[in-house]
Amino acid sequence: MWEKWIHIATLAGATGLLRASVGDIVQAGAQDVALKLLNECSRIAAHNGFLPSAEAVGRTRATVTAAGSTLSASLLKDIERGGLTEGDHILGDFLRRGRWSTADTVLLPLAYAQLRSYKARRAREAAHVDSAHRLAA
Repeated sequence: MWEKWIHIATLAGATGLLRASVGDIVQAGAQDVALKLLNECSRIAAHNGFLPSAEAVGRTRATVTAAGSTLSASLLKDIERGGLTEGDHILGDFLRRGRWSTADTVLLPLAYAQLRSYKARRAREAAHVDSAHRLAA
């Protein structure tokens, strides 16, 4: 399960943070962001006693660096449609398990901060709409 979580957190973190598909990220020359997220997630898993296999890391590395790929995490799709995300479950929980390593864990907190900011904006906009509806009634 940890290897799957590393994969999902890396993909969600990269595509959510950069708001682009894997292929677009690679085209922009930003695949290092995804690879650094992979390293951060792998370190957190290892710290928690779940060292990912070289094969699992290799599969995720291949996935997040695939030129021309239209793959993006469902988290990005949720953001693009203005919906709720699973960011707290995918990235937030992962990050909480890695607080021991803040110097080495930079991109995961940034990706999670982006999601929390998105969530705050959604709440503010929903409150504004609710307030406008009450005034109109």
